[in-house]
Order: sequence, then structure tokens, then C-alpha cells
Amino acid sequence: MRRQRQLNTFGQALDETLADLGVSNDDFCRKTGVNRSTLSNLKLRPPTNAPTRPEVEAWGTALGLTTKQNNALYDAAQLAFSPRYVQDLVARLRRKESRAD
Repeated sequence: MRRQRQLNTFGQALDETLADLGVSNDDFCRKTGVNRSTLSNLKLRPPTNAPTRPEVEAWGTALGLTTKQNNALYDAAQLAFSPRYVQDLVARLRRKESRAD
């Protein structure tokens, strides 16, 4: 039996965005020109190189994302490729913010 690899935080955010749009991974690759192995590396591997703002903006344009959706995807990419302590800090701040609402 093959073990499923867990998505990194960017992979989770991208999958949620694609699901909301009804776009498959294959559709994403076709529309954006990203090859399947690159997509897999972005979603599954330990973070090393975050996608650039122009890359994410190009993906957003190809997918028809709003500016808000595109910014959220870029923020998710930056966070996923940030040091673990930064990710933990942001998670704590978000939990605190959600409790305040």
C-alpha cells in the first residue's frame, strides 16, 4: 500500500482554492503552464523556494482569481515557505484574532 504524503501549508491553500474554483490539478497545470512535477514539489516537499509574486499573479490570471483571492494565495505561499517559528507565530495570532471576533 502506498502512503499518501501530506501537503505543506501552501499545498493545502492551493488545493482549497482549486476546489473552490472546480479546477483539477491537471487543469491547473494546463492553464498555468506549470508542469506536474513542479506542482507536486510545491505542494508536497518541504519548503525551499517560494513561488514569486509574478508567478502567483500569472496563475491567478490564468485561473480567473480576484485580486483578494490572488493575494491570499500569495500570502499562503510566503507563509508556507517561511521558517517554522514564523508559521507558528502567524497561527497563534490568527487564533487570537478569531477569538476576538
